[in-house]
Amino acid sequence: EDPNERATGVIFMGALDDLDGLSAVLNETKFPDAWDRAVVVVRHWLGRRPGQDQILYRRLLTKRGLKPAQAAGVMQLLHSFGDAELAQPELYTTLVKYLDSDILGIRGLAHWHLVRLVPAGKDIGYNPLDPKDKRDQARAKWKKLVEELLAKGELPPK
Repeated sequence: EDPNERATGVIFMGALDDLDGLSAVLNETKFPDAWDRAVVVVRHWLGRRPGQDQILYRRLLTKRGLKPAQAAGVMQLLHSFGDAELAQPELYTTLVKYLDSDILGIRGLAHWHLVRLVPAGKDIGYNPLDPKDKRDQARAKWKKLVEELLAKGELPPK
């Protein structure tokens, strides 16, 4: 129940290459802070040395049972977007669409990016772990916000 203990546990999982433990956090936790920390830890884990991307990609296929396109989507969302991508309005609308994905990793990572790229939406209350009907309500708010910001020319940021 202690957020500090959750954070420490997740960080140690990454340091010890405990991908099963990180997977359990990402797929089963009821704590959004633990999910967020696990994303950061996995991103750091990927950058540890060459070949980490392939290890994780294969695990997504074999252990999670994702299709290659789904696993590739998760892998893409685990990385940061470049300046050229951030300048495209489609990036923001696509991330909002991904909030409706059946794949927890895709909708969770889309939300992770949106909160950082569109801070005005951080209090919307979307939780990728919530039931679909609750997620749909929050996704509609994200969609409205992104459309409004695009129409005002506030997205993409200058």
